[in-house]
Amino acid sequence: ATKASQKLSHDWEDQCEITFFQLVYTNATSDIHPSLILNTDQMMIHFMPSGNEHIYDEKESKQVSLYGLDEKREFTLLMGITVEATEFGKQSIWCRKTATSIPKLNAHVNAD
Repeated sequence: ATKASQKLSHDWEDQCEITFFQLVYTNATSDIHPSLILNTDQMMIHFMPSGNEHIYDEKESKQVSLYGLDEKREFTLLMGITVEATEFGKQSIWCRKTATSIPKLNAHVNAD
C-alpha cells in the first residue's frame, strides 16, 4: 500500500539522480527487453452508491440524512505503460467488506 507523504527527504534530489543512474546502468549492462520496463501508478476511485437507494429531502435543505446509506464504495485502479509506450490493461482491485461493496458475481464482464 502507498501513503501520501507530506515531507520530502532533505536529499531527495540526490536520491532521484542516483536512482536514475542505477536504472540507466542496469538497462545498459543487462539484456532487458524494453517491453519489460514498466512505469505503473495506482489511484483510489470513489463512487456513489448505486442500486435502489433513493434519497429525498426538502428542496434547499442544508443537510440530508444518509443514515444506513453511507457505505464507502471504492476500488484501486492500477495502470501502467512500458518504455516502448505500450499501455497495458487497467486492473481494478476490490476489497470485500460487505456483499454490496463489490460487483455482483453475475455482473457483465468486459473481455477487453
